[in-house]
Amino acid sequence: MSDLALGSHVVVRALPARTVPERLGRMARVAGAGLLLTLLVAGGTGSETQRQPDKQPDRHGHGTCVIQATPGWSGNYFLDGSASAARSARLHFMIDTGASEVVLPRDVAERLGLRNLVFDRPSSTANGIAYGAHATLRALTIGGFTVSDLPVMVDGGDLDSPLLGMTFLSRLRAVEIEADRMTLFC
Repeated sequence: MSDLALGSHVVVRALPARTVPERLGRMARVAGAGLLLTLLVAGGTGSETQRQPDKQPDRHGHGTCVIQATPGWSGNYFLDGSASAARSARLHFMIDTGASEVVLPRDVAERLGLRNLVFDRPSSTANGIAYGAHATLRALTIGGFTVSDLPVMVDGGDLDSPLLGMTFLSRLRAVEIEADRMTLFC
């Protein structure tokens, strides 16, 4: 028996001749079922958020939704959302799976009405040690998915864009990246 790698996720295993047609037929059925499931879940409309209307929110208040993002010119993925603290604002988040927390630039924190921030929390970044301040958002909504009472870090440096980090992303059912599309499953 020998293996042949095709791309990064497919391995074809050489099998005795009598089992190849059986295995190919099963592979085709599984692939067809997967494609059908993908079409049913995603709906194929290409919109940012697609809700499944027949699903009721679970006990945590999370309905079933699919949020899709495509990369910007820099190769990073971005999503629009809204955040609220003392005030609310629409924000353009960069998705950052390497960020432990949701991180807000100082000017965004000011727009949201976050006050009396103490920038004494060190964190390691790609650019070295940075200091931030702990804060809590009343709510953060991306697509149809809302997280309430979300702890965030306010950057004390020169961060340009809010980062959608793991304190938000870890509350999703799944995050998938395939080709040039990131899909968040609520």
